[in-house]
Amino acid sequence: MIDVIKNIGQKFDLLCEKGNVKDIQIAIDEALKMLRDMKFDTYNQAILNYYLAVAYGDIINLSYNRKIEIGINDKLYEKEIIHYRKAFLLLDNLNNKDDEYKAIYAMVLTNLANSFNSIGRFVEAIEYWNKALSIIPNFTMALGNKGICLYYYSKTIYDNGHKYIFLYESYRNIKKALNSRVSQESFEAFTEYANTIKSYFDNDFLENKLELRNYELGQTDEEIKYRKWCLNSRLFLNPLNDIIKENLVAHDILHTPNMITSIDTSPKYQGFYNQLKQEYVSARYIYYESINIPRHHFSDNEVLMFNTLDYPKYGLNLEKLKCSFRMCYALLDKIAYFINDYFNIGIEERDVNYRSLWYSEKKGKNGYKYKNDLKKIMIERYNWSLQGLYWLYKDFYDNKSGITEFLSPDARILDVLRNHMEHKYLKIHEMYNYENMTDDLFKDELAFSISYFDLEKKTYRLMKIIRAALIYLSLSINEEEKHKEKERGKGFKTCPAYLTEYLDEWKL
Repeated sequence: MIDVIKNIGQKFDLLCEKGNVKDIQIAIDEALKMLRDMKFDTYNQAILNYYLAVAYGDIINLSYNRKIEIGINDKLYEKEIIHYRKAFLLLDNLNNKDDEYKAIYAMVLTNLANSFNSIGRFVEAIEYWNKALSIIPNFTMALGNKGICLYYYSKTIYDNGHKYIFLYESYRNIKKALNSRVSQESFEAFTEYANTIKSYFDNDFLENKLELRNYELGQTDEEIKYRKWCLNSRLFLNPLNDIIKENLVAHDILHTPNMITSIDTSPKYQGFYNQLKQEYVSARYIYYESINIPRHHFSDNEVLMFNTLDYPKYGLNLEKLKCSFRMCYALLDKIAYFINDYFNIGIEERDVNYRSLWYSEKKGKNGYKYKNDLKKIMIERYNWSLQGLYWLYKDFYDNKSGITEFLSPDARILDVLRNHMEHKYLKIHEMYNYENMTDDLFKDELAFSISYFDLEKKTYRLMKIIRAALIYLSLSINEEEKHKEKERGKGFKTCPAYLTEYLDEWKL
């Protein structure tokens, strides 16, 4: 780390101790100008982005005691997350091995996870904590904060068996943190959560190894290999796959929770969630097939094509990869369509999409007020999972929003990829650094170009985001159903109705 960057970090620390928010903002502006005007190497760029993220976090702590107030301080959260993400991506590309790098990288990941957890994106937060712990296995703040997250995650889940496992893992992570060096403030907070969990269970359950039943992963080697890949990639629609990779969780068990509706309502939400799940698991398998079965397919034989000398890549597996990307991206609007009906937002069918969902009206010549304001519902009822969806949608580009910098550094590129796949001309190249080709003669100015490696990475990341979105959707319904139950009171009469399972042998 060069001295000029180190001095910025020390200045931010000093200003935070003094508690002067205006001075911190002035220092942030100076650091941003330096980031724009000066040429730093990748490592020092990452450190400066990390310091900027911490500084925005200091303003949130000093001004709002870390409480999110949508419409008031959410822009500060956005800036904090953007800079943590930039620092993460820069450090991730370095893959250094020295101790200073590891310490900084683990802290960036932990703080990014903490921020994601604050905004309700707890599924993705766990992934960042896990990555931090893979770098420094006993990193105290990652262990403790992950443990606290699992405690609250358990409260959103409708399956009691799953709740117990989450609380067990929560306790084990917090206990590991308490066995390490930790500040007095953190020690007291971790101890309080550990004692709360201990009050729920017999001590033997928490202190002994968790005994999980072993299940067969499949009938064929091919199926077993696929399911192992899903497990290790944490891609099953099963909250337990966020915390364990045992065979027990190798199925897509998540669905809608118990719901109370009027007696003349069809099981439309169960049917809709069926379809969302089917499209996700199909996109997941198509992706898996495209990267793990790289054999040449006979359908590509005798298909005349010309070599355009810019290392183009064609074939059935590549089309499968693009298909997986499109299927995942399409689920964003379908989830919005589900939410619009379930929460009775009142957006007209033609206007429903993942962008329109978070406004209170449609503006313009044919504008109208919505029946309900989803953001208001989310805030007033403190629906943590719905809040996660709100912030997840901020990862995706909206050219009408006026926003110049989105939560995800590659938000714009995902939108461009989808647009060119659906409506224009996307060209995939075999070379990783095709964009550095110096010969303009072979540059295809009509196409949007991307390397196969980059497309594969972006499709995988999109798939992870969609998995998280489907989990948040299910759990937001569970939180809303619990809210409705409180509003109805104890004297409310209901008659149970049960749906049977749709059997595997009925599927085409």
